[in-house]
Amino acid sequence: MSPTVSGKGAGLIIALLMAFVTGTMLGLYEIRSSLGAGGMGEVYRASDTKLGRDVALKVLPAEMARDAERLLRFRREAKTLAQLDHPNIVTIYSVEECEGVHFLTMQLIEGLPLDQVISQSGLPVDQIVEIAQALAEALAAAHEKGIVHRDMKPANVMISDRGRVKVLDFGLAKDIREANHGDATRTSDARTQVGAIMGTPPYMSPEQVSGRLLDHRTDIFSLGVMLHEMATGKRPFTGLSSAELISAILRDTPPSVTELRADLPSELARIIRRCMEKDPRDRLQTARDVSNEFRDLVKQGSSPLSHVAASNSGVAPAPDSSAAHADENFWIAVLPFRCLSGEAEAERVTDGLTEDVTSGLSRFPYLRVVSHNSAMAYKGRSADMRAVGRVLGARYVLEGSARQGAGAIRVSAQLVDASTGAQLWVETYNRESGDASLFQIQDDRSS
Repeated sequence: MSPTVSGKGAGLIIALLMAFVTGTMLGLYEIRSSLGAGGMGEVYRASDTKLGRDVALKVLPAEMARDAERLLRFRREAKTLAQLDHPNIVTIYSVEECEGVHFLTMQLIEGLPLDQVISQSGLPVDQIVEIAQALAEALAAAHEKGIVHRDMKPANVMISDRGRVKVLDFGLAKDIREANHGDATRTSDARTQVGAIMGTPPYMSPEQVSGRLLDHRTDIFSLGVMLHEMATGKRPFTGLSSAELISAILRDTPPSVTELRADLPSELARIIRRCMEKDPRDRLQTARDVSNEFRDLVKQGSSPLSHVAASNSGVAPAPDSSAAHADENFWIAVLPFRCLSGEAEAERVTDGLTEDVTSGLSRFPYLRVVSHNSAMAYKGRSADMRAVGRVLGARYVLEGSARQGAGAIRVSAQLVDASTGAQLWVETYNRESGDASLFQIQDDRSS
């Protein structure tokens, strides 16, 4: 029998012990798994047993529910989200209480948080633009209703399996129409605590770390920090301590993204710089302005953005063309693995690896994998990865090799960004010879 929340105080005990295990019933909702923690509570995947759909539950911890002010903020998140009907903002379904446990039910987003999508070398230019436009539109919708997010960061943005951008976690959001000085200077670290800085330090604006009154332009600064990280894979402000980090935010001017990555358009660097101006008066003044800047960047038709401009113009390429592949951010091609020795077992490994890895990657809904037959055209050929990407319409190319020796097989693989030629990842696997080890290698490469 699945555990249920029942009896006086049972909800508080569950919340305190974080005992929401698979199968736990919280009212009409059956907990499936934990999704992580937000600024104002724990988030779970759950099944709505009445409507037959999966939802996200955001549960307010018991110690916070006992604090009247924190409970008010939690309810304010529900009120805030209810006002924001936008395709790039997570949808709230209800705010509920069951046996002393307070929680929200929200749209469940299948996908990855942006902080797991950004690679160490940054994102492709067109992907930066697409995400930036979506984020700017979401913020514009919130700002136009007087709502400031105050905790914009990659972890609070989801990229769905279909490529949709969704802004999450308005737990620290502020309705500036009801602002007062006392609340404006009240801040928090990961969870809201009276007297600490509200937000996540590496993404906060100068006025935010200083505890000054905020308006919508603080979100624009945070967006600029996110754009810098999307462009370079690195945060613009760092420090070995909180004091050093705050000092960097207040005083340091980070290098232009074009200094760190030469393939980026100068106009992109200008937009990012304008978002991160120290003085709010010097920034781009509205999220709508930011969205318009990126719209104009696409219209310029510079080569890294050409396929974005084509998609925005409504001109659809043929379904099987390379251009059609380029319109998807996560197309990947698995090239035939090369055999570096003449042993029969190494030949078997290379013959099977390409097909098995291709099949394995195809399981992930956020990936688009070039067909095995198309990639096999490169068997036994050496080619420039950028040229391969253009021909196959793949943004990323996985290639590798196998070598046998002394009763073992060594398989090496690397992932290349076909738009820049940059090596994003490399790994070597050593396995003993034999069928079981062969299957283990294939499983390792597709996981």
